[in-house]
Amino acid sequence: MRHILVVANQTLAAQPLLTALQERLADEPADVFVVVPMTRPKDDVTFREGLLSSGQQRPDSGREGYETARRRLAQGLGMIRDLGCEVRGEVGDEDPMAAVDQVMASRRFDEVIVSTLPTGVSRWLRADLPSRVHRKHHVPVTTVTPQEAHSR
Repeated sequence: MRHILVVANQTLAAQPLLTALQERLADEPADVFVVVPMTRPKDDVTFREGLLSSGQQRPDSGREGYETARRRLAQGLGMIRDLGCEVRGEVGDEDPMAAVDQVMASRRFDEVIVSTLPTGVSRWLRADLPSRVHRKHHVPVTTVTPQEAHSR
């Protein structure tokens, strides 16, 4: 059985991630663990677009970012479970590398899938998160975005 760590937030319920997981499940059973780094509302594209269209202002609060991540996690776990695999998860540190480090400290994974926004929008890609995870934890890392997928 493969052990896969998924790191995702705004793209957790996106089809490219679900497709990547389906491909892996076709080869062998998998145990999936999802970490959703908490995102401050001001950094959340879907949140910002909602504000722009509604004209509302909402305060930036850690609690709100945690609740948003928790809701995404619950939705994503259900969608991944529907693919037919074991899945668990948690809300992690707002620094995605710290969130990965915390999970990797207590579990072993065969692969990490980083699901993020497209190049040009993704803070995670600008910070080179996939390469940093690969270098530090010595596991294959696949990057999945709504427009592209890359393996390391």
